[in-house]
Amino acid sequence: MTEKSARGAAQWRSKMFSSGPLGRLLGNSAILLGGKFMQGLFSLGSTALAVRALGAEGFGLLVMVHAYTAIVGEVAKFQSWQAVLRYGMPALEEGRVEDLQKLVKFTGALDVASAVLATAVSALGVLLIAPLLHWPEGVRPLAMGYSLSLLFIATATPLGLLRLFDRFDIMAMQQSVEALVRLIGAAAAFFLGWGLPAFLIIWFCARVVAGIVLVTGAAFEYRRRDLMKGMNWTLRGIRKPFPGIWRFVLATNFTTTAAATTNHLGPLVIGGLAGPAAAGLLRIAERLAEAVAKPTKMLIPAIYPEIARMVVRAELGELKRLLLRSAGFAFAGAVVAMTVLVLFGPFLLRLIGGENAVTAHLVLVLLGLAALTLLVAFSVEPTLITIGRPGAALVAQLLGFAVYVATLFALTPTIGLLAAGVAALASAVVIVAARFLPVARWFREQERRG
Repeated sequence: MTEKSARGAAQWRSKMFSSGPLGRLLGNSAILLGGKFMQGLFSLGSTALAVRALGAEGFGLLVMVHAYTAIVGEVAKFQSWQAVLRYGMPALEEGRVEDLQKLVKFTGALDVASAVLATAVSALGVLLIAPLLHWPEGVRPLAMGYSLSLLFIATATPLGLLRLFDRFDIMAMQQSVEALVRLIGAAAAFFLGWGLPAFLIIWFCARVVAGIVLVTGAAFEYRRRDLMKGMNWTLRGIRKPFPGIWRFVLATNFTTTAAATTNHLGPLVIGGLAGPAAAGLLRIAERLAEAVAKPTKMLIPAIYPEIARMVVRAELGELKRLLLRSAGFAFAGAVVAMTVLVLFGPFLLRLIGGENAVTAHLVLVLLGLAALTLLVAFSVEPTLITIGRPGAALVAQLLGFAVYVATLFALTPTIGLLAAGVAALASAVVIVAARFLPVARWFREQERRG
């Protein structure tokens, strides 16, 4: 390498990995990646132990019960962390501590109310959903008890605060803790010969511990920054500093609910139409697809604060550069991830789920391609939310959800498990296209005004 080219490479590295927006994005992503890497390893380990301890059908029932409560939780709870970033960033930047306190009380009240509602709906809903999914009689009371874990999903506000304060290290620790509890519990259950009830208890405890860690970490950081000073707990007038917050919260909630429901709906539909064993195979494929996509996925939570800062400061040029560069990093990660899935997918499936799991290789590839299609365009949705156009994000997600559900139900009776992969890929393409158009339109509008 010549002296000139070496100097150019050094300047490029300095620019790309400086303390600027992209540098902070990559730094925070690296912190989260460490936590997600450990979480991925622990999750794959606990999945492998559960498959071998419970068998294909027992593991499928575990997956279906967890997926059912997760769907109810996602539908009921508000994704208030987005409101914490959207309205909290200007308040924090401008030193409006009282307004930030009101915001925290508002979103915190939404979190608690939605957690209680989710628990009640999930427990009672078992009476309706269990016969439709052909769950054995003994599983139904277990599912009702497992619904109590939803009391600990009131973590959206703590999550938003940690992102607002750039405390991604606490988030990374929380992610690892939940998976570690599952792994330790699954190992004990495997060696002691415990059955499905024990695994549900273990998964229950993991969800509870993860919620406690996140709330405790956010409360500590909030108090450390002296933001508790003068804070009262009355709810009167908490929305006044934030006009339009109800509309924003409802729109973002529907958007993320549709996305989360899509993630959990597959095992329920596949399990109901093709049996619990098929649901178990799908979950194994989903776990592996998530694992290889995680390095790129870590850019998503880290980019929200950066976009919020740039929109508040009207740094249009910087924002466009950030979006383009982050898309480049995501694409490079996607190429690597797809190579791993295509070449090593059968080995990984056999390692986690046994010889029968290899039949899910094509599904694994399709799920990975769908996830990575969304991740290459990962910065588009945060941009829509931050510029105050959550309605456009909602429309995109609803279109994708409709395509997913229609494809899944239409194809499952004929191609079985493969339908989940086809549905996921079709949904991803629709979502990316529907998100990109309004963002491009917004940039053109801003450039005309500038």
